[in-house]
Amino acid sequence: MTNDQIGKILLEMEEMGQLTARLAHDFNNLLTGIRGYSSLALQRTNPNDQVRGYLEEIRTACDRATDLTQQLLALGRKHSLTVEVQQEEAQHERQFH
Repeated sequence: MTNDQIGKILLEMEEMGQLTARLAHDFNNLLTGIRGYSSLALQRTNPNDQVRGYLEEIRTACDRATDLTQQLLALGRKHSLTVEVQQEEAQHERQFH
């Protein structure tokens, strides 16, 4: 594999990591609104209200989705770090070969 091919792959990996992080961030913003409004609605319902169970399920789903979003953000950061290390290694290899 040539240095140009490696560079292209590294660039694509970097772009994928950035896209993943942007999407996760936007998704997290949507979840914040959903969780906030469901919390407000929960505060306005009676403990015996049938709707309360649905609202609690919405909050639970938001919590699970938030966990997933954090994993995606971590993956995006990991891709960026991996690409940086590989770029440094490739540059070092070009200097000494």
